[in-house]
Amino acid sequence: MFNLSSKHEEVQTNLSTFEELKKLLHDAVIEEYEQEPTALLSDNILEKISALCVEIPQFSNSSFNQHQQAQVVQAVYDEIQGLGPIAQFMLDDQVSDILINDTQDIWIDKQGKLLCTASKFDDERHLRRFVDRLLDGCGRQVNALMPIVDGKLKDGSRVHIIVPPACTSAAIVSIRKFNHKKINDEFLVANQFLDKNVLTFLQTAVKSGVNILVCGNAGAGKTSLLNVLANSINKNERVVTIEESAELNLHHNHVVQLEAHDTNSDGKGAVSLRDLVKAALRMRADRILVGEVRSGEVIDMLQAMNCGHQGSMTTIHANSASDAVTRLSTLVQLHNAQLSDAHTNALIASSIQLIVHVSRSTDGVRTLKSIGEIKRVNGAAHFCPLYSKPGFEPIENNFVQDSSVISFMQSQGENAQTLQALLKSKAEADYD
Repeated sequence: MFNLSSKHEEVQTNLSTFEELKKLLHDAVIEEYEQEPTALLSDNILEKISALCVEIPQFSNSSFNQHQQAQVVQAVYDEIQGLGPIAQFMLDDQVSDILINDTQDIWIDKQGKLLCTASKFDDERHLRRFVDRLLDGCGRQVNALMPIVDGKLKDGSRVHIIVPPACTSAAIVSIRKFNHKKINDEFLVANQFLDKNVLTFLQTAVKSGVNILVCGNAGAGKTSLLNVLANSINKNERVVTIEESAELNLHHNHVVQLEAHDTNSDGKGAVSLRDLVKAALRMRADRILVGEVRSGEVIDMLQAMNCGHQGSMTTIHANSASDAVTRLSTLVQLHNAQLSDAHTNALIASSIQLIVHVSRSTDGVRTLKSIGEIKRVNGAAHFCPLYSKPGFEPIENNFVQDSSVISFMQSQGENAQTLQALLKSKAEADYD
């Protein structure tokens, strides 16, 4: 029989030895390169760290084999490079978010599910050193006078950091990793994000120049869908993309990428999304793509869609398509108090032609829930669904038959009956 008690004690001993050796080696590295810290950035730093192990008696006296000692060296190397305990998660393509709540509390979002990890920081000083190194690469700094900071890592990942007095722990770090996976048509269909016919309808809408708003909750795949759809834009058009952190990767002949920028340490130099949308209007753009509207830029985006930039697209956070319409109206009036409800609804209804609602469920599954258009009813803007995932939302036949967006696409040379057939769910097609 296995002696589980002794096995547990052996694991605990190994963990204790690992942490002890890692701290000793880390201190040795700091002492060795204290006078010349730039040497830590050299290409052969891993070999130099490994060589220091010979000078530490505890390494030769430990029960660790060569492979285990190599793991200690790698852990210290990761610390020096700024990734520390999260290095393994930054390299894991299945991890989309890394959430550090405190020194002993690190979570990850892996394939849509939140998981608590065994990784941890040694103490509060260790976590704050990690935060400082992380922000050094972003050209940012965080302190008591500026306790909330956003940044962008070298690989494109977004980082959000909060320190006291804005929080009660040593630091709160949220990292949204840049997705290096190639997401294309086949990927979305294969992962059952949407039906092939629905994708064909959306791609046809993009080619026809339909103004599209993609809405959904956090991590639902809004940007991923926008990126796939944007690749259907006609190759001879000039496209300007506007984002807080560049994530769109368009395979297009003529793309100009603009990126917002926060204030520097002196509180100056901010470039907002609204500034960039206004700039794009003067850049002879055929289409404008805004990664996400969440503030005053929404009014400029709507006006761009309504005044010569046909086929523009953007995303918005909302739990449903109807909520997206309400949120658009709220954002417009919040930053333009002089506009009446009637004027706001008229602007939204005339600018947004198609709303695509995507969602991520509690079990991490991402799906396209519905597609529809905005119609004005008694002066108010209402969402009218044209397609819905089976069992999600009922569709009235007259909505599809009288669809203004299908009429628009027909005016661009598309066949209305073909478009209507693409919007039918498999169950409806089998019934017919």
